Amino acid sequence: LRIALEKLQLMGNRYSEGIALGNIAIVFMAQGKLVEARENYRKCLEICREIDDPEGEAAAINGLGSIANQLGQFGQAGDLPVPSAFVR
Repeated sequence: LRIALEKLQLMGNRYSEGIALGNIAIVFMAQGKLVEARENYRKCLEICREIDDPEGEAAAINGLGSIANQLGQFGQAGDLPVPSAFVR
């Protein structure tokens, strides 16, 4: 997945780059590497907002919420980003 991500970055395909980052985050979560997963979801979220992809944005926020839940950081739910579709 990292090689695919690098190629997508070189091509400038931001949509597919966001998907790849989300997939990498899922793999890290499955491996129990929550810090790495969170970083990839944050990068994915940034791209999804940049390209106005509300579905990808919601998936990234959901992933961030899952990580907070796994870490027992229940009080941080209010600190998670609000999907831009709800802000408009």
